Amino acid sequence: PEAPGHMGFMAAMLRQSVEAHYKASANASLLDKCELPIDVIEAYLWTVTAWHRHVGSVGDYYADPDLAAFSWKEGETGPRPKQTMLMTVTAAFTSTPQPKLIEDYSHVFTGAKGENELRALWAKFREELTAVQKGVRERNAKRAINNPHMDPALVECSVAV
Repeated sequence: PEAPGHMGFMAAMLRQSVEAHYKASANASLLDKCELPIDVIEAYLWTVTAWHRHVGSVGDYYADPDLAAFSWKEGETGPRPKQTMLMTVTAAFTSTPQPKLIEDYSHVFTGAKGENELRALWAKFREELTAVQKGVRERNAKRAINNPHMDPALVECSVAV
């Protein structure tokens, strides 16, 4: 049987990270004590938001499907038309804009135990995201080539594929 609440969630995350061979995997004994290190939780959150934003912009491949086709026939230099069409359709449907991490989701806490505290935590988190956004934009203003991938106004709030 699954553990209740957040313990069940963290146990599932642990199983999945071990299966995927993530380096940020937590020690299973920490789950028994409810002492999962903050850096492990941060790594999970970063992976499903910012890292996914960084590597998941499949719409970029429209320019040259030879770069990202699902398969090539041995001896040929590019994908066949069917593979190109499959990649194009996948890119079109998985690159649809999704809600961004910096948006206000305080409505999610309505009626929850500790609603006011949860709303205050979310407001503080959004303030921190705004500071991150400012830093990203300031660094990009000094760059010849911008790197907007970690801007919280662009990072989606989930892997919503």
